[in-house]
Amino acid sequence: MIYLTVAKLAIFHSVKAGSPELARPSAVAFADLCAILSHGSALPRAVEAFADAKRTAALLDLGEEERILAAVHEAVAAQYANSATKADRAVLATRHEVNRRRNRMLRRVLLELGTAADRAGVGFVALKGSAWLLEDEIGCASWREMVDLDVLVDPRQFDAAPRLLQQMGYTLASTAKRFDVNFHHAPYQHPTLPLTVEVHRHLGWRHHLLLPELLLRAARPLAPGLSLAPAWMRFFHAVIHWQVQDHGGSRGSLPLRELVEVARFLARSDVDCAAFTAHAVRVEAIRDCEIAIASANTLLNAPVPPQVVPGSVARRWVTRALARRDSPLGTWVATQRWRAGTLWWCDKVRYRAALQGTRPAVIALRVGAARFIRLPLLAVRATTIALQALAWASYARRPS
Repeated sequence: MIYLTVAKLAIFHSVKAGSPELARPSAVAFADLCAILSHGSALPRAVEAFADAKRTAALLDLGEEERILAAVHEAVAAQYANSATKADRAVLATRHEVNRRRNRMLRRVLLELGTAADRAGVGFVALKGSAWLLEDEIGCASWREMVDLDVLVDPRQFDAAPRLLQQMGYTLASTAKRFDVNFHHAPYQHPTLPLTVEVHRHLGWRHHLLLPELLLRAARPLAPGLSLAPAWMRFFHAVIHWQVQDHGGSRGSLPLRELVEVARFLARSDVDCAAFTAHAVRVEAIRDCEIAIASANTLLNAPVPPQVVPGSVARRWVTRALARRDSPLGTWVATQRWRAGTLWWCDKVRYRAALQGTRPAVIALRVGAARFIRLPLLAVRATTIALQALAWASYARRPS
């Protein structure tokens, strides 16, 4: 990978020169947020962070960027009320209250969607944030910030979902062709509601990791037209959404929003960790689960279930991911590898072939052909990245 070698050298010189294009969120702010969210295990650091106005401002900015300020408020209110200033507590409390009201509205919309679906003979399973909303009637999962509602429908009823949404006054929020053969419909929006709705038939491109039949069979009705999957399935979905669907495992990403959610599941008493582990082993996703658990344990002091104790590989992944997050060079290289990987993984090719009932051997041939066709694009992308790195290096060497 010659272009990456050139890029590394160029970025090294850029970093030394303080290139503004490579500015990164503060590693100190990230560590401070982890300390605050760790339920008292890093009390001295959290107290120190609130005693420094600049550090407090930085962690609030990063919390806003990561969409976790509502969760930060709950941690501060529980443990650091005497450490944070009144003004900082007011900022967090206001954000939390705004989010609580929005989530209450989202829950009402979700229930209306379920009622309409029930009348039409369609049933939904609440996914991701929608599931947290559905099960929390009083608090409306006020710690979790979200922008849309995700629901799963029986794949046999997938084509009927748009008609249902249109009858309720929703319209397409996107006409992009990438939604033509996708694991969820294009997002729908309502003219009077600040949200979008995404109806899924599968949980991701690698739909075999958690088949909809399993969720539909195990989910229990909780409201008209709405069901809730077992906590262990929701936990597993949270892991694969971060590690597999968003390629967090290969990118070495540590998004605080996902970490907070994983930690919440690890703290629950109703998660069947034995079923979680058995399923992860069966679909060959146990490494992704160990990485997610190791990350939440290391950074947020989340408990580790005895059924799935992360090994040394997962622990080393966390160490590397932290170093990568703190390094502009490491972050840049990981991002470029991911960009190249999008041309090589061919997840959409596999998924769309599987929907057609194509045999595994034929799918493998299609993937190989797609990779061969994309080689020129991969070369162009590699060249562009190398030229960009050289341009950064040239900029960094200019006299100030």
